[in-house]
Amino acid sequence: MLAFVHTALYFLVAGLSTGNFLNLSYVSSIEIGMYVISIALLISGFMVNHLYNIQIKKVHGRVGYIQEKYLDDI
Repeated sequence: MLAFVHTALYFLVAGLSTGNFLNLSYVSSIEIGMYVISIALLISGFMVNHLYNIQIKKVHGRVGYIQEKYLDDI
């Protein structure tokens, strides 16, 4: 998740500073695009993190069963 937050912050800072560096007529649309990308990255990062937590909880239950089965066979 840290990678998603890191990249999202880069896009946020880039969106904030684009207006200062470029003197174009369509610079506001570039800024808005970077803000949208930043928000999308943050949301997808939270979603991926949530899905991984669910998968870890499912696997955690099986690890105990496999360990008990292994110890019984010894």
